[in-house]
Amino acid sequence: MAQLHCDETATERRKGGIYVSRCTALSVALFNAFLLVACTSLLVTLRGTSPGVEVHRVVRQFAGAATDRQPVGRDPDTGDMSPGAIACRSLEPSVLLRICNSAMSTASTATAPSSTRQRRLTPVPSSSSSSSSSSSSSSTTGIFESDDALDNLRLPRQLRPFHYDIRWTPDFYERNSKEFSLNGSASIYFRCHSPSAVVSLNYRQLLISSSSVTVTSVRDNARIPVIRINENPDQEVYNITMSRSLMVGEEVVVTLTFVGYIFDSPYGVYWSQYSTANGTRYVISTQFETTFARRAFPCVDDPSAKATFTLSIDRQTQMMTLANTPLNYTTRNNRSSNWVTDVFQKTKPMSTYLVAFVISDYKNVTVYSKGMDRLKIGCWAQSDFVTGGYVNYSSIIASSAVDYFGNYFDYPYNWPKLDMASIPTMSFGGMENWGLITYQPNRLLFDETMSDSEERLGLAVAVSHEILHNWLGNTVTIKWWDDLWLTEGTARYFQYLGIQNAQPTWDIDQLFVSSAFYSGAMWNDDSGTADPVYNRNLSTNADLEDMFGQITYNKGGTIVRMLSKLIVGENVFRDAFKKYIKDYEYSTVEHKDLFNEMSEAYRKSGGVMDFDVTEVLSTWILQQGYPLVTVKRSQNGTSTSLVLSQNLFLYPPNATVGGESTSPYRYLWEIPVTYITSYNPNPVRVWMHKDKQIVVPMSTSFTASDWVLVNHNLYGYYRVNYDDSNWLALATQLKTDHTKIPVNNRAQLIDDSFTVSMSGNLSQTIGLKLTEYLSNEIEYLPWDLFRDNFVAVLRKISSNTQLYTRMQMYLVSRLQNGYNRFGWDASATDSITAVYLRRIILELACGADNNDCVNRALERFQRWKANGLNNSNSVTPDQRFAVYCTVAAHGSYGDWQLLASRYQATLSHFSGESGKLAEALTCTKNATTIASLLQAVQKRQKDIVSNRDYYKTVYYVARTKQGYSAAWDHLNRYGIDTLGRVDILKSLSSVIATAEEAAKYDSYVRQFPPQNDYEASNFDSFRQTIAQNIVWRQRNEQGIADWLTALGY
Repeated sequence: MAQLHCDETATERRKGGIYVSRCTALSVALFNAFLLVACTSLLVTLRGTSPGVEVHRVVRQFAGAATDRQPVGRDPDTGDMSPGAIACRSLEPSVLLRICNSAMSTASTATAPSSTRQRRLTPVPSSSSSSSSSSSSSSTTGIFESDDALDNLRLPRQLRPFHYDIRWTPDFYERNSKEFSLNGSASIYFRCHSPSAVVSLNYRQLLISSSSVTVTSVRDNARIPVIRINENPDQEVYNITMSRSLMVGEEVVVTLTFVGYIFDSPYGVYWSQYSTANGTRYVISTQFETTFARRAFPCVDDPSAKATFTLSIDRQTQMMTLANTPLNYTTRNNRSSNWVTDVFQKTKPMSTYLVAFVISDYKNVTVYSKGMDRLKIGCWAQSDFVTGGYVNYSSIIASSAVDYFGNYFDYPYNWPKLDMASIPTMSFGGMENWGLITYQPNRLLFDETMSDSEERLGLAVAVSHEILHNWLGNTVTIKWWDDLWLTEGTARYFQYLGIQNAQPTWDIDQLFVSSAFYSGAMWNDDSGTADPVYNRNLSTNADLEDMFGQITYNKGGTIVRMLSKLIVGENVFRDAFKKYIKDYEYSTVEHKDLFNEMSEAYRKSGGVMDFDVTEVLSTWILQQGYPLVTVKRSQNGTSTSLVLSQNLFLYPPNATVGGESTSPYRYLWEIPVTYITSYNPNPVRVWMHKDKQIVVPMSTSFTASDWVLVNHNLYGYYRVNYDDSNWLALATQLKTDHTKIPVNNRAQLIDDSFTVSMSGNLSQTIGLKLTEYLSNEIEYLPWDLFRDNFVAVLRKISSNTQLYTRMQMYLVSRLQNGYNRFGWDASATDSITAVYLRRIILELACGADNNDCVNRALERFQRWKANGLNNSNSVTPDQRFAVYCTVAAHGSYGDWQLLASRYQATLSHFSGESGKLAEALTCTKNATTIASLLQAVQKRQKDIVSNRDYYKTVYYVARTKQGYSAAWDHLNRYGIDTLGRVDILKSLSSVIATAEEAAKYDSYVRQFPPQNDYEASNFDSFRQTIAQNIVWRQRNEQGIADWLTALGY
């Protein structure tokens, strides 16, 4: 699954310190508490009334509860319900009353010591059978007491499912969306692996009809009496106790019926909608990863519980249905003449989280892979998107990825079909449901007139990532979510290999380093609060959801890249994965299984066994953070050596290692250190085997101009610091001939030097000296890292000072050669990294008020405006942010209003166009306009700022030079009622670097203190950022001024 998108990443250091994410998680217990309260009141209200009473009106007053990761209740502006907020909203009055009667009944029978609820379904057996039953019951009393019970999130494993027959009737026709309902039935086949009389199922927010529950022996079709049902909604467990224990090898089928909900959030079965000229259209789809299959049907909702599935779905004839497998047949059902049932082919063994279906009126484009099997690939979306050609690019990437990965793993795509569908309100980039991948619209659809190169890459990444899961995730599946990195980290690395095959001119490694290595992994892994890649501290469902973050995906992917490129080598890496997939097909694994395959493949290759694969990788997945390798050159007479030491790197410098994570290795790593020197470009590898320090003898003495460069090509996951003389020698080499240093390392030198400087262990002027060569740099990655780091430094210098102006002059001078070389217009031969570099140069140059850049941007906009903003060639999607921001800053108020109108007009488009405009509108230098933007957010004026952009708007305003004072005025005017004040203070704190401004911050917090833990945590973090900024400025400001003077600025 592609990552969940929250309002902000957990750490956004380059733009202002540590920031607590707005993503939240609420216990499902809140739902159950709500249900009892709602039902109590509802029964009182309805007592004595007719069945036609307006049940939904009564129930909606209890809209204060929520489930999963969403905020409680309604959106204050849109009135939309948070997911699952109204438990009973989707059911008819009779069904609702049945739920409530059930809830009240079971609540009254709950015993004080236990949260389980029991219903006795049969008369007490005779004395002989009673004894047997009692004995059986005593061995299975309580939900997780068996020897095979794993923890409070997992069911006992004595009985394991091997097949499900599921039928759903999603009813969303001619109804208000709050009345959508899901009815279903299931036959679940179990095999006994250890004697037990209890069948355990997961369920959440389902009403299971107790009278429908039966257990039947598969061998002789004889019924086995059910004597008790225990419901534990807090633990999400439904226990069925039989009259006898099953024997090992015995198979039974459990049948039952249930009622559930079609939710308005993407967890479980949920609805989306889109608008057409003929009205609103609904799409019903599913999202079952991690533990949301239990929202759609009772099941053993555990990735290790693989089974086959036969799905049947009822629908009306004007719609169509997709599921994991091809359609087997369609038959009429007994609801009415316009209802049919689609029955799909039986699946291969798979986990519950991969089950999926989509009901829609979509159209599709069909393509075929080029391999021998000619796999049929369907790309599904609303009709006008298909006819407009918006799915064409994703179909090309999909066909290429299927063939590439099948060849790479020597294991062809092993599912009978592949459908990909766009889901209007999906919160994830994509979901790898087997045979039916679902995507956010902009991860499947590409509009040449509106979508830019970042969106092209984002689409290619998502499609490649999700298709890779056919092999790693679906065919070979993790036993439990603590090893999620085995699925998502490997997919993060392999997705780039798949793209490289489809787009051979793209420099994929630069893109990986920028996105995954730095912004994804390192910048989120050094605060002392990150979790390890392999996280054993999972005790709640919210913990499982939190695994889908930057560390799992990007640090996991970076470790996989290090394994391939640096530890075992690419050939061994590929051989090991080939065998891994064949050995564990349709089965489940832990990380030790992959480690063993790597060890065996490396041994067979004849490689030098100077390391142990398991020991090496364990130090990287079991510890949070990463090391800083400090390199000092030592010369004693004729003896020359490198002294290498390692320490856990933390940023900010006063950070401490906290949280539940403890290091089994005392924060020492098995580090494959590679280095080149000024006189030897061939990399040498040495190992730091959890050594605090090692000495590496050198065969040649160092002269003053000689240098050593550690972490060749940036394949290792660690930072490097050198003695000052080596840093300066590297800076001289960059100015003399920067091509002697690989491009990844040129970027590394910039980021390591700036970051180590911010941590207080290096002078900032050394980092700045390393940027002097950039006038001659024509590669994307060094500029990308320079932009992030230089802007962070620039924002710590007061914008009304001469030093700030001199720094801007330096920036413009570094940009000039690149601006002249790359210009405004792309060529047909440009790689995507060249397009990215052009964007960086234009945005920096126009942002620094380069006259030619500003004038050309304004000219292009006027030409485009004359064409009614219709000809995308006037201002291409990749140029638009630079143009929009420049127009907002330097154009007329009428032009700003035109941008604001275009922003509103593009909000419904799937591309990122409206996002560019939302940020660009904050580039204005007009104080009145800035104040109006802040007011629009505060007053929730959606005709000016969309509710989805409230927080980003105030954040962007506050981080601009011209918005600083306006943001403070706004905060003081509205105090604790300021909408988005955490976002505003985040921006402000990132630039506060004087005692005077710090006092202003402290005064504000005293006057308007934090109102909850979320605010308190962030306010404290922002104050730490301010303190660090002050120290940094005191330490570095004079040195920067002297450096600029020496350069003539």
